[in-house]
Parts: sequence; structure tokens; C-alpha cells
Amino acid sequence: DPRHQISVKGVLNVEGRYLLRFNERDEWELLGGRMEEGETPEACVIRELREESGISVTVKHCLDPWFYNIGDRRIVLIVPFMCHAVEVPAELVDLDGGKLHWHSSQEISELRMPDGYKDTILERTPRNSKSEITKPVPPQTSPGSHLLHRPIPDFRVFVASIYRCRNHV
Repeated sequence: DPRHQISVKGVLNVEGRYLLRFNERDEWELLGGRMEEGETPEACVIRELREESGISVTVKHCLDPWFYNIGDRRIVLIVPFMCHAVEVPAELVDLDGGKLHWHSSQEISELRMPDGYKDTILERTPRNSKSEITKPVPPQTSPGSHLLHRPIPDFRVFVASIYRCRNHV
């Protein structure tokens, strides 16, 4: 069902500041996206952070997943990973056209952002969240946008990967 999707996100804290992206719904969010065929969740978050910011990361561990209802159009399972920056370029560039900014943990609670993201960043048990669509979403023309509504190629591989991550196997 294209209304039910999984999005892998990266939590990146560099010197007490978290990298966030301002999206087409006029909200802040963690960077990340959908897995490509044959890709593990960890490889996806590494690729997505590189594409969306130019930052090279390693994955430290998986955090608690939560559900995000976006308007009446879709339900997304958000699977966040704590990441470590290996290399941060002087200038961040989002190839998807988003606005990137570093925010302190004190700023997080005041941002227009789904509660699940705030909870994840602030290390609380994440609440399922809902956002209303406030303006039409433009057609996706960025690299990889044709993958947005593709189902995960092998759900069993995804679940096994999350299990290993959560249990540090």
C-alpha cells in the first residue's frame, strides 16, 4: 500500500547542535528517506545524510521507531538512527532543495516539528505524530525522487536489520 511507508532518519549531534531540514510542509525534520532496493537501513541513512547535507556519517545505533501520519495521504513508520559525523563540509548543501540548519537542544522544543522528532532528539519515548498538509506538495524532481512511493523491496530484511540493531547483535 503506497499510503504506508518506512522512512529511515539520522539523528546527528555535532558540538551540541542537531542538524535539521526545513521541508515543503513548513516543518523541521530529521534528514533521511526511503531505502533503495537491496539497501540496509544503516546504508540508507548514511547515503541520505551524504545526499542531503554532504556530511559523511557512521551509524551508532537504532532508536525507537514511531508512526507519522501526514495529512490523510499516508502513514510513515519513522525509524531513526543515532549517527556520528565523520566529515562535515564547510558548506552544507541539500540536493533535495531543503533548508538546513543546526539547532541546539533548547531550540528543539520551540520549533514547528512533529512531536515524534522532538522526542527522538531529546531522548524521550517518541509519540506518534500527525501533520496537516498546509500547502500543495510540489512534484518530486530531485535525484532518487522516483523511489519515494516504492515499497520496501524485502520487508523481512528490513525487520531483521532493525532487530539486530536494537539488540546489538
